[in-house]
Amino acid sequence: LFEAARWASSSYNEQPWAFCVATQAQPTEFAALLGCLMEANQVWAKDAYALVLSCAQMQFARNQKPNRHAWHDVGLATQNL
Repeated sequence: LFEAARWASSSYNEQPWAFCVATQAQPTEFAALLGCLMEANQVWAKDAYALVLSCAQMQFARNQKPNRHAWHDVGLATQNL
């Protein structure tokens, strides 16, 4: 799945995404990701086997200028996932 996400196109080929993944087999990490959700979503998400958090780097690595396409690029990668 994450290999498919890696192939998404991105502005200047920056690939400004990262995915944090935790499974029920990692209780500390799973609880940390679960804590990022609103309480209403925690009610059902606590029963999922895995949680995935999408992150975006908001500056270009090459020049540290703002990357206004970062969230769009993360969306493309998530769509591929």
